[in-house]
Order: sequence, then structure tokens, then C-alpha cells
Amino acid sequence: DRSTNFQEFMESFEIAPLEDHIAIRENFNVEDHINVVKPIIVATELPSDPRNVEVYDFNTNVITTYPYSDYEDKTITGTVGSPLKDSSDATNLYANGDTRIQITNVNSYKKVVYILSYYYDKDGKPVIHQGSGAAISKTGILTAGHAIYDHSFGWPYKVEVIPGGPNSNAATYTMYPGRGGVMTCPTGWTQEKRTDYDYAVLNFNNEFPTGVGHFGTRAYFNDSDLLYKDVYHYGFPGDKVRGTLWRLSGRIENLYETRQFIYTGYSNSGESGAPIVRQSDTEYIVGVYSGGRYYDDEYYNVAVRITDDLISFLVKYGGAERA
Repeated sequence: DRSTNFQEFMESFEIAPLEDHIAIRENFNVEDHINVVKPIIVATELPSDPRNVEVYDFNTNVITTYPYSDYEDKTITGTVGSPLKDSSDATNLYANGDTRIQITNVNSYKKVVYILSYYYDKDGKPVIHQGSGAAISKTGILTAGHAIYDHSFGWPYKVEVIPGGPNSNAATYTMYPGRGGVMTCPTGWTQEKRTDYDYAVLNFNNEFPTGVGHFGTRAYFNDSDLLYKDVYHYGFPGDKVRGTLWRLSGRIENLYETRQFIYTGYSNSGESGAPIVRQSDTEYIVGVYSGGRYYDDEYYNVAVRITDDLISFLVKYGGAERA
């Protein structure tokens, strides 16, 4: 974790959920109307490509792998969003290097979403992952791959999403077999455990209300548009009161190839999947928070960078509208 070489640091980087990231409820009872049945897996032989995707369709309870060519479109450089107003009533905290501020007017931030993913471990005990995400269309949510697909537990049998978090006036949106919805994640994460493909999208059958809104996305091909730029990320930290929304302020300090960057700021478990935006343009997501590690004795956040193939992925599987 304390590599003195940035490339070695990124190549050795591996996400391991922190204790706060996973909550286990020993007496958790599954609702009677949820029929937890193992999904049918459709075997598909494809050329190796980390951009291939696994699609878990809760409408049919079938998992299918599709090739990158199914959604490849290099002409797409962004998707449409709606403006995100900055918070005027937030609490500033600067203790111990923590410069996050709490967003209290959460009903103005419903396109930042709180995610709970439900699994069973090998002993049949229920496990719940808490994560963050962003609405990127009227039906789609972008988040971290490991907030949905866990390499120990596989796909969740149920996912809950709350726009703005539990303290907002938004409804809870749920997907599970029989209720419908589709989860999609690149095989670069599900099969290869590559952190530069640590992203996923949830696509619900029904549209969110107009008041939720959604982010746009933008792929910056010039590194100068990102390097040393000030950024925000919005998430639901595990070290704060559960379900409260916080904004991190940081700066992009280094870019790794074309798919990742690191940025400053204090973060914690539960924020995985948080949308990252430039402070000068909060409408467009430029990265997805996937974790944090030490580099040269300094703690940095690691993000998956928005690229043209990721945007094509969101258009195909997340219902995003191309710009």
C-alpha cells in the first residue's frame, strides 16, 4: 500500500471492503414476497476484453455476458444531466484533516443516492453492503462495481436505492427477482478484479420522479482538463451518522493511464460509488470513487475515470441520454 512508485502503487492496488463497509444482521429476516432463487447463468464464449459486460436481469433472473461490441460507440463523449445546486446550509468540519461538509438540504441532492446491497455469505448469513451512487438517467444509477458485485458473495439478491438518502422525502426503489430491474458490470471487475473497471450500473423498470434529476457525464480526453483540478465527491460515509450525505473537496493529483486518477480529501467506507465532479462544473461526473490507499505516506482517493467506453456503457445499459 505504501509504494514509492505510482505505477507500482496502482498495479498493486486491490479493494478490500473495510469493516464499516459491511454490516451483518444476525437476525435479519427476508421478506416473504422475495423469492431468493439462484439465477440462471447463460454460458457465453467471448474474446477476452475487460469491457465485456455481465448483465443480471432481475426480470428473468438470468445472468448473461455480452461483448463490448454490443455497446461500443466512440462518437459519444458525454451524456445529458441537470444542474446540481451547491449547498448553502452545510456544516464544515476540519478536525483531523477531515474537510468534508454535511449536506443538510438533501432534497436538493436526490440525484446522489444511498445504496444497500443484500447478500448471503457461505454460511447463509445475510450481509448488507452500504454504498453511494448517482442517478445518470431517469432510470439508471452509476456506482462502484464492488458496491454491487462482491468477489466473496457474487451478485446481490436485492438492492435498495434511496435518492438523497434516508433523510430525504424520496421513496426507496428496490430491485430483486420478480420485481424487476437490471444490474450490469464489466467483466474487467467481475472476472478480472481490475480496479480500473470498478463500476456498475443499475437500471430500474420505472422512471424516478422528475424531482430526482440526474447527472450528466463527460469524458475529458486532454489530461490538462483534469490534472490539478479541484473536485467534489458526494457520498454517504460509514464513519458518520448512517445515511447522512457529505461532500468531499479535493484536487486531482495524478492520472494513471486513461482509466484512473487519484485525488486528495478524507473519505471513508460507504462512499464507494460516489460521483466525482469538477468544482467548476458540478453537472457532469468525471469519475467514480472506488477506494483509497496510501502513496508516499499520503492518503489518496482512487477513482475510475469517465472514458468514452464507460459513457457508451451508460447509454446502452443505464438509459443515459447522449449529449
